[in-house]
Formats: sequence, C-alpha cells, structure tokens
Amino acid sequence: MNPEVNKSATDRASLLARLDGVSALDLAITSSHRRTEHLQVVSFESPDLVGFVALPGQDVMIDIPMATGQRVRRRYTIAALNPDAGTMEIWVALHGNGAGETWAQTAKVGQVIDGVGPRGKLPVNETASQHLFIGDHAALAATLEMASSVTRGSVGTIVSFPHQDDVIEPVFAPGVTSSSSTALSPITPGDGSALLHELAHRDLSMPRLHCYVNAEFGIVNAVKAALLSRGVDRDAISTKPYWRLGASNAPHGEPPKD
Repeated sequence: MNPEVNKSATDRASLLARLDGVSALDLAITSSHRRTEHLQVVSFESPDLVGFVALPGQDVMIDIPMATGQRVRRRYTIAALNPDAGTMEIWVALHGNGAGETWAQTAKVGQVIDGVGPRGKLPVNETASQHLFIGDHAALAATLEMASSVTRGSVGTIVSFPHQDDVIEPVFAPGVTSSSSTALSPITPGDGSALLHELAHRDLSMPRLHCYVNAEFGIVNAVKAALLSRGVDRDAISTKPYWRLGASNAPHGEPPKD
C-alpha cells in the first residue's frame, strides 16, 4: 500500500497526506504544571501557531515518546489558543500511568514536540437553542471549551470529577439566556453511573435540544443509549470517546472500538 494512504501510519507525512485541513506544528514546551491533583497543564509556543485556527473542542495530535523507545500519538483538546501570540495550552487528565500522562508530567521546557492539527469534526450545533454537554474528567477541556462557545439559548454541563478539588467550573458567554453546571465528585474514572443517574432526572423534552457526550468509551455508549431511550433524536446527539477503561489508546490516539 502506498504509505501516503496508509491509514495506520502515524508519522507526520502520512497524517498530512490523508487528513484534510490539518497543519504541521512544531510545538516548543514553555511550561508544564499541575493545576489540580488529577490535571496537568502543558503550554506551547510556536511560529506555526501564529494565525492557527481551531474550532472549540478541536484537538491536536501530539507525538509522544515512550520509555520503550516507541512513539505514539495522543490527541488533546486545545484548552487555550492565542493565534496572535502563537501560544497554546492543553490539559492532560491524570488517572494512571499512560503514555500521555507520563510524558506530560516529565515534559521539559524547551523541548520541541511534533504536532498535527486541528482535528475533530463535531462542532457545536449552531441551529440548536438548547445545549447539554455531558462528560468525564478526561474530556474536561472539550466540554468547557464547547460550552463556553455557546453565545445564545440555553446551555448546561454535567461533568464527573475524580475529587472535589479537581472541579473546574465552566465560564458561560454573557449572551446565553440560561445556564447550569453540575459537577459530580468523587467519581472513579470510568464509572458512568453518576452521570446516568443525574441524566435520569433531567428534562430532555426541550425543543431544539442538542446533546454532546465526551467521555470514556463505555460511558459514551451508555449515555447515548439513555438519551435515545428518553426520546432524544439520534441526530441531536454528538459523541466522542476519549479513552477506554482497561485498554490503551491505539498509536493514532483513539481508543479501541471493538
């Protein structure tokens, strides 16, 4: 097979050849610090980020070196972007000892990381008047970025956190008519029961409602099934699995789907 169309290849040339609308990003680390016990913030600067455009919730594919000498890609939501200054920030959830978590906690200032982006094809539905974002701690940046981008109508968030001290509340745009945020903690990562319980008590009959589910693979499937059973239209549900309990993400950064 021609390497330019090899869907399993994760080197930069192959990714640029097969992915539309992405750019090569040489990202110099400017800082890496612990924001909460279970959240590491990594900041970058790069000339490649000057004029860089990304929609709320989109991510970058980072090339991660592993202790074994192998390299894998991990995808992280762009939590902050300044295209004028050429700076960017990502949030890395700390729940174990995965490749991305290890890298983020040992990242060195000045190290240049190979990135590709922006990725992600599930934008906020501009035609909806009611928005409900449901997610776990691993998808916190995507949930907050997308929720804060809603400028009209109603917006709500339901997010689970490992500990009360990990809770970061959304900042909603002043133009929304109503807003609500529910933080569930302490929650063991991968346990979606609290999200499902909270959802069971929500009114989902509002007109022009759109639901966004960003979380662990099994949680995403369970929440989507619950929404469908409550009468939410399939086209009004956007889902994105960020990781899968008991399994490492594939070299291209996605959790196994089978």
